[in-house]
Amino acid sequence: METTTKASFDSCVKNDDEIVVAYCGPVAEIVAQKLVDIFSSSSSRTSSQRRISPLKLGEIIQEEEEEDKEQEDNDNAMTTTKTTATPTTPCVVVIVVETVENDEIAKEGLEVVKILLNALKKINKTTKKKSKRRRKYVLVGVGDSRFLAERQYFRSNQNSAEDCNAAARVLDKLLEKSDKWERVGKRLELDYGREFEGKLERWVTSLVAKDDFL
Repeated sequence: METTTKASFDSCVKNDDEIVVAYCGPVAEIVAQKLVDIFSSSSSRTSSQRRISPLKLGEIIQEEEEEDKEQEDNDNAMTTTKTTATPTTPCVVVIVVETVENDEIAKEGLEVVKILLNALKKINKTTKKKSKRRRKYVLVGVGDSRFLAERQYFRSNQNSAEDCNAAARVLDKLLEKSDKWERVGKRLELDYGREFEGKLERWVTSLVAKDDFL
């Protein structure tokens, strides 16, 4: 099975059997690489042609924005011409987002949140129909309870992942409200400060077994 370490989101969309693992934050990058390894070694519903590519989340969102502008220009230029375009089957984007201190998203994700918020404002101000092509995504949140010193006496050992994944929940809600993204699996929340590999592997196993994942 081929694993690529660098690719563009645009090239990924042309392959409906491709998975992109998008990350936001240094710890999220480590988890993203772990996900790439798990997907690559999984024999369930995988093919020799599948490529699993890690990309920065900001690169993906930015390419989405540029693609939208191009589409708007094309629509304006072809208002009198009817075309029957075949929609591209979207790839699956596994988004890994890191929550840092004070329940904030990792620095690399600030621009992503800003772009998504602006996109939501546009949706609310217009009656345009929803995008025909929606990207499939699932979201993995990762935080580290060891850095939540102000909560160390109050948090539950059983729920440490819930204590350090606020940013993941915020981003997930923004994507759910978007007209371009479609969630196809349950969000996973991890505590990097505790053993997380087993939880991650079990989540991937249940995910690839879903009929609508790919």
